[in-house]
Amino acid sequence: MSLEFTRLSQLTGDSKYYDAVQRISDLFTAQQNKTSVPGLFPITISPAQDDLTYSNSYSFGGCADSLYEYFLKEHMLLGGHSNQYRDLYEHSIDAAKENLFFRPLNPENQDILISGSARKSALGRVKLDPEGQHLACFTGGMVALGAQVFDRGDDLLTARKLVDGCIWASDATPTGIMPEMFHLVPCEDPDKCLWDTERWHAGVKAESGLGRLGDIPDIIREDGLQPGFTKIADKRFLLRYALPWSCQTSR
Repeated sequence: MSLEFTRLSQLTGDSKYYDAVQRISDLFTAQQNKTSVPGLFPITISPAQDDLTYSNSYSFGGCADSLYEYFLKEHMLLGGHSNQYRDLYEHSIDAAKENLFFRPLNPENQDILISGSARKSALGRVKLDPEGQHLACFTGGMVALGAQVFDRGDDLLTARKLVDGCIWASDATPTGIMPEMFHLVPCEDPDKCLWDTERWHAGVKAESGLGRLGDIPDIIREDGLQPGFTKIADKRFLLRYALPWSCQTSR
């Protein structure tokens, strides 16, 4: 509610609304570099304590999307009079580029990006979960807008690849609509990402679980997996924006 409450204070001249949300923003600022993946905030936090660091799951998808988007938009709403929200946004994007964004294996060998999820293991390693989410398709628009607002020119290419990733995930399906949640094969080296059917099949096998019977071609047929997809975790279409990146940048 940061944008709404800030705007209420601007319109009414009563600072109590802005004060309410600013207290929370100050907490994020104080702990951004103390989480298990510095720069990012866990998907879940406890309202019972002022501690944002105990959880280890990270994403730009469901339960986390608006947080990062509104760092950028709060900076704009405040006219850039403070660097607090710029710092929150830029630190999070730098961490996401390193830990969340990945190039997926695809038959067309397109140079695209998907915003995935990550988790810090007990051994202290950050492990990528190559899970795409329809809800995370706002990310391309956010990164593009941030590139313009903060003069981060290199981020425009990242934004373009994120948008292209969502377009590909839709075009690759028979319906032209991407699933709500799906898994892909991440390229270990983004510069060496040629299509490999064996790697795709290995990914399908890994995602199918030990208890799944049947050969890989049978699993692919039964689950309706298009080349590149290793699992469709949620087949629904929840009537989200058809072009969420354009909607985000036109608000």
